[in-house]
Amino acid sequence: MTGILHLVFAGLGLTSLGSATFAFAGWACTQSFTTVARLSAGAGAVVIVGFLAGGALSRLPVGIALSCCAVVAASTWLAAASALIYRWTPSPVLEPAGGE
Repeated sequence: MTGILHLVFAGLGLTSLGSATFAFAGWACTQSFTTVARLSAGAGAVVIVGFLAGGALSRLPVGIALSCCAVVAASTWLAAASALIYRWTPSPVLEPAGGE
């Protein structure tokens, strides 16, 4: 039972994260980060296809490898997107609130 729950929640999490990569790619296009947008969309494709193919082929070693690739791609994308947003966001120390 716990194995099935693990797959259900992983499916929800990875498909949500895969969708977020495409939303982030759209935002990156509006900010003229075209390379970031392409890499983000590519990561989203790897996450979604890797998880779906990994689930379909879960009895074979290649299915497990695809699932692992999806998790690694998701973690890498999340770290890279967080770093980009952190650099893009203005510093509250350098720019005080209220426009003072």
